[in-house]
Formats: sequence, structure tokens, C-alpha cells
Amino acid sequence: MIVGSGCDRVSSGCDGYPKLSGFMSTYPEHAIFCGFRALNVQNLLYMQAEITRLEAELQEIAIEDRHSGDEARYLYHRSWWELSQGTGEKYNNTQWTKVLEIRDKLEKYNATLLQNAEVFKLQKPRGHDLRILRKWLQAPEYGNFFLRGTEAQVWDQQNEGDLMALSHRSNEQDIFSRWLAESFMRYFHQSCWYRMKKPLPGDVESGLANYQDTHMMTAANVISTILAAMLPTVCIFVLYFVKSPLARLGAIMGFSAAFSSTLAIFTKARRVEVFAATAA
Repeated sequence: MIVGSGCDRVSSGCDGYPKLSGFMSTYPEHAIFCGFRALNVQNLLYMQAEITRLEAELQEIAIEDRHSGDEARYLYHRSWWELSQGTGEKYNNTQWTKVLEIRDKLEKYNATLLQNAEVFKLQKPRGHDLRILRKWLQAPEYGNFFLRGTEAQVWDQQNEGDLMALSHRSNEQDIFSRWLAESFMRYFHQSCWYRMKKPLPGDVESGLANYQDTHMMTAANVISTILAAMLPTVCIFVLYFVKSPLARLGAIMGFSAAFSSTLAIFTKARRVEVFAATAA
């Protein structure tokens, strides 16, 4: 994860799209692209409408062949061989030609449909990663506003709903881990740790540093483990000194709420799992 006020000077020997691609490939969490969901759906609708029309034409041709008076053409709907290799005197390959045309359209339609199904599964980018990408594009020493026209609007705020991230890191962390990585580490680095943390190579003046996600996940796991060990002990300790039954019930309710909140914040437990663990 990148923290700091700037971005890495990847591919310093070039600029524009080559430099941007170098940045995204080095830091995959910033490989954020436009999904063009509306255009993809519109394209599917057009392909669907086209195939629907072809299907209707095929049905009309099939009816015409069945009433043509030719025995071979009458058998088209029963025999693939007669349809594709017909030899009748009034043989007409219009129906088979239409079948081949539909086959080609269906192949493209199905491939596009499956591609869109995969595209729609991609997750939205994290806000922190998107902000860093925007800063990189705007900073004079990095992107330097190289994008022009409509290309410069891809990562604008009004298009956030159509953006997708190639990295699925956003689903791999709980609430506490995301807060630790995105908010706390940025504040901690800018406040004091920038004096100790070495900046990225070749970019000393930017104040940018890269922290490994594995290190932050380890820190989050350690904190979660300590908290998991302390919470039951603190609960027992407090209840030991509470003599009033009413106060003890209130303390139990408070600790139950704290336990369920801890599960929701420090783990990726589902709601049903949180309810089950709290009830137990």
C-alpha cells in the first residue's frame, strides 16, 4: 500500500500512457479501469435484438420450404442432411444459409454474454487507491495532466460508479484492517514515521513510501488476537466485583454488545455468525 503525498516515478524514462501503465503494473491496487457497464449492456441488447430478428426470418423461411411442394425441402425440418446438402429440383439453401448466419451471431453473443458476466463480478476500487491514482495523474512530476479531452474524465468523481479494480484486495480485509491501512498508516507516516521510513527509490523528495500489506495484516492479526484473549478475561474480572444483580445484567449486556462489535470490526464474520457467537 502506498502512503504519502505523491506517487512513484515508475518508468521515469517516458511519460503518458507508458508511464501510467508502469505505475499500475508496479502497484496493482491502482489498476483501476472503467467498466463501461451501460455500453456493454446496450451492446448485448443490440445483439439480442439482431438474433431475435434472424430467428423470426428463419421461421418464415422454414414455413416457406415446408409449403414449397418440393419433397426434399419439405424434409428440411426433419433431416439435417437434406437441409445442408439438399438435392431436390427446387432446392433452396436459404434456410441453411440463415442457420449458419445465426450460428455465427450466437457464438459472438454467448462469448460477449460470458465476458460481461465476468466483468460485472469485478469489485469497485477502494477510495484510498482511487485518490492516490488521481494524485498521480495530477502531480507535475508524475502524470502531469497528460490526459486530454474525454480521456481525462475516466477517473472523475461522476464516473466512480462505473470504475472497477483488477485487484480484489478490498474484499480480503476486515473493517479494522482497512482502517489501519488507509487511515492510521497515512496519519502515522505523515506525522512522524516519515523520518524513519525510507522513501521509494529515486523519489526522495516526494515523501512517498510503500508499506507492505502483509506487514499491516500481521499487525492487525496480532492486535485482534490480543483483544480476543483480553475481552473474556476483562468481562469475568468486572463481573466479579459487580454485586448488584441489576448492575451485573447491565454489564453483561454491555460486554455482549462489545463482543458482537468486536466480531464485526475485527473479523470478516457474516451477520448470522455474529448473532450465533453472541447468543452462545
